[in-house]
Amino acid sequence: MLVENQLRPGADASQADAEVAASRTRLIQAQTFEKVSLAALAELLGMPSSQIVLYAEPLLNAPPNPELPTFAAATHPSALEQSHLWIQTQAQERVWSKAYLPRFHFWG
Repeated sequence: MLVENQLRPGADASQADAEVAASRTRLIQAQTFEKVSLAALAELLGMPSSQIVLYAEPLLNAPPNPELPTFAAATHPSALEQSHLWIQTQAQERVWSKAYLPRFHFWG
């Protein structure tokens, strides 16, 4: 009924516009935070912020170092403990789901 009255598409469009505006605001806040952080870093280093160059791309696209040992998370003791706790929790849920059975008493 809302779609027939053209009420729902307008509400969806205004919600989408609000989300776009909120995203732009967050982008501006992130850019401002980046500039403030760069200025604070420059002040700590005692140099102008124009001389500081941050390289993020090569770090994100760098190939893995073959000299580093491989890490299997499934065999880590903490991961095994959490896995066992999860299995225990599921077992407890199964027990508790079957533990309560309603009792009906009829008095005549």
